[in-house]
Amino acid sequence: KKLLIHQSNDNKNKSMEDYTTITITHPATSASCTITPFGGHVLSYIPPSSDDDVLWLSTQHKKDQTKSIRGGIPVCFPQFGQTHDKVSPQHGWARLNKWSVRASTPSSITLTIACADATKGRGGHWPVDGCPFSVTLWLHVCFTEAGGLKYTLGIRNQLETSVPVQILLHNYFKFDVASQLVQGVEGYEVEDTQPGFAGRKFFVQEGAIKIDKEVDRIFHAPKEGGDVLSASLGKTSLKVAAAVVRGDEVTPLPPSCVVWNPWIEKASAMGDFDDEGYKNMVCVEPGIINGQHALGGGEVLLIEQIISSGDEDVIVGQGGSLPFAAAARRVIEETS
Repeated sequence: KKLLIHQSNDNKNKSMEDYTTITITHPATSASCTITPFGGHVLSYIPPSSDDDVLWLSTQHKKDQTKSIRGGIPVCFPQFGQTHDKVSPQHGWARLNKWSVRASTPSSITLTIACADATKGRGGHWPVDGCPFSVTLWLHVCFTEAGGLKYTLGIRNQLETSVPVQILLHNYFKFDVASQLVQGVEGYEVEDTQPGFAGRKFFVQEGAIKIDKEVDRIFHAPKEGGDVLSASLGKTSLKVAAAVVRGDEVTPLPPSCVVWNPWIEKASAMGDFDDEGYKNMVCVEPGIINGQHALGGGEVLLIEQIISSGDEDVIVGQGGSLPFAAAARRVIEETS
């Protein structure tokens, strides 16, 4: 298949030490997004009529590709965190390897990575040699009509046997902990991972979330009305939907969400995290992490998020401009 790569003439494609960045721009509003093939990692999103980035990126993040980038949107796959038996690398291999640019235009980009091409972050259930699984990840980043950031990730199982997976989009947002709240997960079941509880504490979220201490909570969607996650952080809104597609059959998967801020002690203990950075960020991380999902042979798992500012009315997933069934066909075509 022919590979189309847009080469910018205005020096927007540049080297940032050891990794390359590519910037796409919305033609009508000049909203922009910068992404690097290392980790298939979105680094920046500047919305319309703004000079301020929506995403937080640590000034101390590693640029030499020896570890994942601290900030932006890391991709956690094939698991979030550690597996229960502690044998697989933290957060998996997707964020640690270079993805291939499949195609790009001035306002969109598509990247892919096959399991067989990933050598870093492997081990445990996903060894480099003799891996029992064959999956390919497909990422398409573009803009909504009004300039919001549209981010669609597909996971294709290329074998006939099922593969256990989790996927999480580890969004780092700029956020003023002194004045802003995280809203939109009211009614979700909370799994609090903070120490001090006997194991993990479970409760139902009531009201908005105030970040005034270390927060590390997993929010699982309610049984009713949880197919779309709609969260807000000040003027920034996040909408997320997910589904499994087999042929033309689409089965919604209610996304869970992690909210994380390391606070003072943990921020200062991380070498790639600004000591005062905890005051200006929060992670709101949608994903399929309520247990491991058994992705069937030939199936495609899709998760789509739209990040926007202001009052833009956006639709994610099946009702959007590229319905999930059509997106899955594109995943299969562009990963074959």
